[in-house]
Amino acid sequence: ANGDVKLPPADQLASMPLGDVAGGSPNNGVSLFPNPYHNNTGATEEGRVLFERMNCAACHGYTLGGGMGPNLADTYWRYGGAPAQIYNSIFQGRPRGMPAWGQALSSAEIWKITAYIQAHGGAFPASQADKGRQGNLGDQTAAAA
Repeated sequence: ANGDVKLPPADQLASMPLGDVAGGSPNNGVSLFPNPYHNNTGATEEGRVLFERMNCAACHGYTLGGGMGPNLADTYWRYGGAPAQIYNSIFQGRPRGMPAWGQALSSAEIWKITAYIQAHGGAFPASQADKGRQGNLGDQTAAAA
């Protein structure tokens, strides 16, 4: 059902640490995994449908502006806003209420939800993952997208 889209290996994505490892070199692995569905209108629409069907909107709002859960339409991310980091947050879940969806959704479905979030400005390019770890990129992402 993925057509000709080559998905990044889920095991490599899942093994990436959330941030830099103490005493090690910076974790630049996320920059190696852009979203295979980025700018794919059909996949983005499927992501929107999944976002609503899986009740993500109950916490993040129908416009992704946040509610009980954080805003997904800005560029401030506690656990990283590069596509692979968003994927991992959906797949693995996060502390303080974000459930893990890796057993309920396929890898392709999670990438499509990520594409939906990206389409609404709530991400930054994989190539800017390092800058994104340092805080909100603000308007810098619009020029780089």
